[in-house]
This record gives sequence, structure tokens and C-alpha cells, in this order.
Amino acid sequence: MNSCISAIQHLRPLRGGAQSHLLRATDGNWYVTKFQNNPQHIRVLANEMLATKVGLALGLPMPHVAVIEVSDWLIEHTAELGIQLGGPTIPCRSGKQFGSHCVGPPDRTLDYMPSESLGGIRNVADFAGVLVLDKWTCNADGRQAVFWHRTPRSRRYDATFTDQGYCFNAGEWTFPDYALRGVFANNCVYEGVTGWDAFEPALTGAEEMDSDAIWGAQPTFRKSGTKEIETDCTGWWTNSTVADASFGGSSVCFVNRRGTRFQIGAIRGRGLLREWRTQAFFMSGKPHLQA
Repeated sequence: MNSCISAIQHLRPLRGGAQSHLLRATDGNWYVTKFQNNPQHIRVLANEMLATKVGLALGLPMPHVAVIEVSDWLIEHTAELGIQLGGPTIPCRSGKQFGSHCVGPPDRTLDYMPSESLGGIRNVADFAGVLVLDKWTCNADGRQAVFWHRTPRSRRYDATFTDQGYCFNAGEWTFPDYALRGVFANNCVYEGVTGWDAFEPALTGAEEMDSDAIWGAQPTFRKSGTKEIETDCTGWWTNSTVADASFGGSSVCFVNRRGTRFQIGAIRGRGLLREWRTQAFFMSGKPHLQA
């Protein structure tokens, strides 16, 4: 389990449906912080943590993530630390929240790039790799990314993939088959996808990842005594936790706090990627992927 850091300073609220805030933590870094009482669902914190950790295990460029403790004192003394739920603003909830390390300095970071610039991204091929993760985890949102310069003199941008909160179908924790979900808004980043090799090494990594590796990607759990069961130490997972997953067509199972596994859905790996390829009209004229 990751050690928990603490928030010590609030910089500003951020855009987006989860109404995140940018906080500085005791390790000296800035974190995009999602709170348990965000407008989307408490489960988006669990989704962020698990999907990002799995993405990092697949070698995808994603930010470091952590559990960040936000004190009552900081909330009480920071008027901007609030959530608006269609009416009056309510205070953010104290306790353990989800933190995503802020990517790059603000003066060298963008959250949007025009089409004519996307082709020049240093790691544009990673958009195909992250699509593997988005199909595997049923990301119900469009793929989000930020773009940043490595150094002040760098002329090309790198892409880092952020915002995994809608993986596992957001707060639903179901796996509907929608071929075009999880896709980046600008299709030009997929122009290099002409066969299965474009998805490597993430595709093979997902197909070969076993349940032990997936359990290892969940830093918000601890052993319950000597029993072979993991218990939630954050409260994000409510009554269930992801227990098993396989990219190659097996069911994704959850385990409740009594240790009983139950199936809530099934995912198909290459099948969903093939359907995306077939349905994506912008790829017409290029070879379809074959099983």
C-alpha cells in the first residue's frame, strides 16, 4: 500500500465535471485532487487509482498517483475548497482523496492542441496503446491528455494521459460494449494504426497480465488480519473491489467484503478494438484489423 501524503496548500479549483482542486502536498509536489463528494461518484476515485496504476504497468505515459489526506483545518480555512451540486456550494469532504501528480510546469503544459500540431507529438503512437486500456476498462469518456515540453527549449510536445475516472463505466461498474467510447476526440492521432502491431506492447501486456499484477496495482488496500482478503482503507470502493480481470475475453469479477466473488460483466479485448477499427469512418480505405 502506498504511503499517504497530506495536503498543505490550495492553489485553485480546476475545470471539469469532478470539480477537482490543485493542492500542494507534504512531498512538495502539486496534485490534481478529486474529492470523495465530487459530483460524479465516489467510485471515480477508485477508477482513477486502479486504471492509472494498470496503465503505468502497461508502460503508458501517465502521472504518478497517490492517496492524499486533506484535513478539516485546510478545508475550514480555504473558502475555495468547495463543491457545487446544482445549488449552494458545499465544503469538500476531508479525509483520503485521490491525487494525480500535476504534469509539467503550467507555462509548458497545454490541455488542447490543434489538429495540425498533433502529428508532431513525440509519442503520438501511445494513443493507440492507451486505447487498449480504455477498451479493457470500458472508459465511458473520451480519452483525455495533456501536452507538455520536457524542457523550456523543447520544440516538440509529449502527451501524458490523464483522467481515468470514467473507466469501468464511471460509477456504474459495468462493461457495456461501445466501440467508439474511450477514443481521443481528434482522429488524426490514429492515422498510424494499420494493424495489430500498432497497439503493442500494451496489447500483449494486457493479454498477459494476471490477476496478481492487477491486485498489485491497487495501492488502497491492506490485508485484513491473516485472512486472504483485501479491505479498503480509503472508503472509495464502498462495498466492492476489483478482484480479477483478463483482457482476452474472461469476465471481470468483483469481490465483496465477505470475500464472495460475483460477476458483473464481461469484456472483450481484441474484439472491441476490431469493432472500433471497423466503425471508425475516418479509417475507411485502410486495412481492417483481423483476428
